Amino acid sequence: MNFFETIQDRTPSGGNYIKPGINERLVFNGFSVKVDKNGNGMLVRTFYPEGGDPEKGSRSQYQNFQQGVRTRKAGAGTEDVSRYVEFCESLFHFTDTMIKRKAAIDIMMNTMPVATSAIDDLVPSIEQLEAFCTAMNNVTAGKVVRYKFVGEEKESTKEAGKIIQVPSLRVAYTPYAEAVEEGAEKAVVAKENTKLRFNPESKYDLVKMVPVAPDLDSSDFGATNDSPGF
Repeated sequence: MNFFETIQDRTPSGGNYIKPGINERLVFNGFSVKVDKNGNGMLVRTFYPEGGDPEKGSRSQYQNFQQGVRTRKAGAGTEDVSRYVEFCESLFHFTDTMIKRKAAIDIMMNTMPVATSAIDDLVPSIEQLEAFCTAMNNVTAGKVVRYKFVGEEKESTKEAGKIIQVPSLRVAYTPYAEAVEEGAEKAVVAKENTKLRFNPESKYDLVKMVPVAPDLDSSDFGATNDSPGF
């Protein structure tokens, strides 16, 4: 066995733990808010494998809104000046696999910053993010989705020299989620028809760990200037 052993599971579909790859059925455990060291609010998504232990097998991903949330005031000049919040296409891509788009928009409009001009970039407050999470969890927590986790290689803490693959906290590039239950904005996609792809050789799907060569000196080679080296 190689000293550095890579454990690969390209399409994990069960078990008690989430792995990098296409996880066939993950239970969405809800949104929450985390504040980073600069005081910026981050939206956290937490999952665990269906049938697994949410306390032991849950994993989270973070989405930072430091760049601001794009908001629009639609229909200016008409009787219908309903507000539309473009919270983030990546986020809609996810919520569309669990609920109807209108439900997500209504929650965003009632909890997120409202544009005062035609187009504004606004950063939601911690309180607004928390209100969003509470309202969204009422309709999404417990939903089951097919979900792609990207990953990274790390040295095992249990066995020195072994490199293992662990799920990353960053959200994958779309598409990264598909509906597996009826009632969502997106149609259910059968496992054999999935459009999700995971390539362990791609730096976007798996960040490889580069082994560091050990320090060597002349004594390691068994030869000196005074020895034939046998």
